[in-house]
Amino acid sequence: MCDELGDESYMEEYVMEAAGLSSCDSLSGAGCSEKELEFISKWKSQDQSSLNKEQARLNGMNPQKLKPDLAKWLKQRKTIIKQLLEIHSQEL
Repeated sequence: MCDELGDESYMEEYVMEAAGLSSCDSLSGAGCSEKELEFISKWKSQDQSSLNKEQARLNGMNPQKLKPDLAKWLKQRKTIIKQLLEIHSQEL
């Protein structure tokens, strides 16, 4: 696998994709899909309380009951909300 992927960044991207995670950076928008960018624009202006509620809602969802593409989207949204909460806490 190291020979196929070569560069460490390619390997990291492969692992993230295989895990259903995103390499999307919520602050800069780097590595984000159009769908992720839309989600970020919807949630980036929300207060910490709203972000916490959304995180709790997403954490309450069972990815095993979802189709694979929806389970992947759930993981991506969780990652984005987590990043937005971290950004928000740094601003305080």
